[in-house]
Amino acid sequence: MRTSIRVGIFLVAGLLASGGMAGRRTIGVSSAWAGDAFPKAAPAETAELKDLGVAPPIELEVVGSGESVVLGEMLSRGPVLVDFWATWCGPCRKAMVIYSNLYRRYGSRGFQVLAVSLDSPRSVDKVRLFALKYELPYPVVLDADRKVGKDYGVRVLPTSFLIDMDGHIVLREMGYRPDAARHLAPMIEALLPPSDSE
Repeated sequence: MRTSIRVGIFLVAGLLASGGMAGRRTIGVSSAWAGDAFPKAAPAETAELKDLGVAPPIELEVVGSGESVVLGEMLSRGPVLVDFWATWCGPCRKAMVIYSNLYRRYGSRGFQVLAVSLDSPRSVDKVRLFALKYELPYPVVLDADRKVGKDYGVRVLPTSFLIDMDGHIVLREMGYRPDAARHLAPMIEALLPPSDSE
């Protein structure tokens, strides 16, 4: 009896260690959309590839102002972090705090953030109030038909893309990572002109 209990504990521990338990929860990533159009949440991952191709164009209206935001125009001023998120996504809120701090740190040197909400078209007021409540210092747009999210291949939330001034995606982040600021800062620095203090 004791042997079978020990073997059972060993097997469960082995499955947990290897990630072999079916149906386990993933922390740090939310499923982008319900339904069968997109797969469920995947483990948080970071693909640190240099050139992931040309970023698809983005032209959407800023929630609340109706002003149009064009990615190409933003890139003429500096590198852009495009953050796909939703109001119901807890990890997205945590990531936005980090992105807001990075924007405040590097914005004067040309770094920009564009928050692309994948909430439903009926949620425009919810998205606007969210941006006000969290005092987001960068443009917030609503991808109502989810075309931009599909163009970027967004499968989980949050997902963000760092895009250089030539319009190339240089980093894709899937999921929330608590060390994102430390991870992203040197990459942002590399894409910016030197600061006056350097």
